[in-house]
Amino acid sequence: MDRIITEDGATVQVGDRAYNYYDMKPGRIAKLSSAFADPDPWFDFEHDDGTTSLLNGARICTIEFARKRGFRNA
Repeated sequence: MDRIITEDGATVQVGDRAYNYYDMKPGRIAKLSSAFADPDPWFDFEHDDGTTSLLNGARICTIEFARKRGFRNA
């Protein structure tokens, strides 16, 4: 399993829900990118609205953290 550490310090993996705070959209971690390696793996992030982004853990946080901070769409 490839661990992904979110900006708020949580450990998540492929399939887990998270919040992309760059685009202000919730979604899930879809698949790891082979173009970028550890220790900071990059992955496809599928937003709930059907769009995707290529992100790493520094660009996401947990849904709970996003809600506490009042981030849009959290």
